[in-house]
Amino acid sequence: MAQPNASASASLFNNPILSDIKILQICEGKTKEYYAHRQILAGQSSYFMRAFTGQFKEATEPTMELHDDDPELFEIMLKFVYTGIYNMNEINNIFHNDISKNVLVPVRLSILADKYDINGILPPAAEHALSKLRALSMGNFGSIKACIECLYGACVQPNTAIGQSIVAAMLKHGKGSTKWGQELEPMILRYPILGADIALHQNKQELLNVQKRKCLECHGVSLFMKNYTAMVWAKCPQCRQTGDLALLE
Repeated sequence: MAQPNASASASLFNNPILSDIKILQICEGKTKEYYAHRQILAGQSSYFMRAFTGQFKEATEPTMELHDDDPELFEIMLKFVYTGIYNMNEINNIFHNDISKNVLVPVRLSILADKYDINGILPPAAEHALSKLRALSMGNFGSIKACIECLYGACVQPNTAIGQSIVAAMLKHGKGSTKWGQELEPMILRYPILGADIALHQNKQELLNVQKRKCLECHGVSLFMKNYTAMVWAKCPQCRQTGDLALLE
């Protein structure tokens, strides 16, 4: 999905027209240059907003050096800033011959976007990761484990979109598997945030499985596990009377 005014800024991606800063993206001794625009970058990223408006040299100098980021992922992220488009086909072409690496791409992209506070790319990247993980053959724990190690080795915040995608796929693939349960325990001990995300995911699922019902005696409203009939015969938790509890829309 494109962002507002994306078409106007898309033509300026790596375009010297109106460029007021040049980004030097440096990785493993190689440098790639991008013509950039402070207003566009700052409008999509608090990282760049701070860099361009604070007491940093980037606020006045014509170049900005960024180090150690994967060049392909950095370009995809920067292009998203200008276009607002998450190009899944382009992203899938990275390591397209290596499934084990390809499934990590949206995870690594999320980590990179988090580093630069480019939050707009996080939801589509999480959706992309979930679709890739769901497409794995059942029992393919190696790829899921790699995603867990990649994200939670760098992640310091629970309940991220990408974390919830990984947990959802993990629980689906590992359901009923004793082997996966044995592998999961040491990973939770190693990555406590993974344990927090599992608990949050399970709590959300429980909340999705409840509905509000109104007691026809005391008119109190309580939460009950879902029952897809309009009325149930049960004891009201508030007045303790047994009777009809009406489903509230």
